[in-house]
Amino acid sequence: MPDCVAAGYAVYTTGSKLLFLDAAGNKTAEAALRATQKKNDLRVQVSGQVTGDNIKVATLRLLP
Repeated sequence: MPDCVAAGYAVYTTGSKLLFLDAAGNKTAEAALRATQKKNDLRVQVSGQVTGDNIKVATLRLLP
């Protein structure tokens, strides 16, 4: 995870598109990852405004 913290996080959509999170989304993702013990097969629900290959995150939560 240290490399992701430094570089920023991204998510793959169900349509196989890679979206890079904005600064606020990166902080939310980092907090969610630190709060879980799950280390693989992570799925998230993200909402926000997509512009190109970036997303301005409104909400982000880990799915069970």
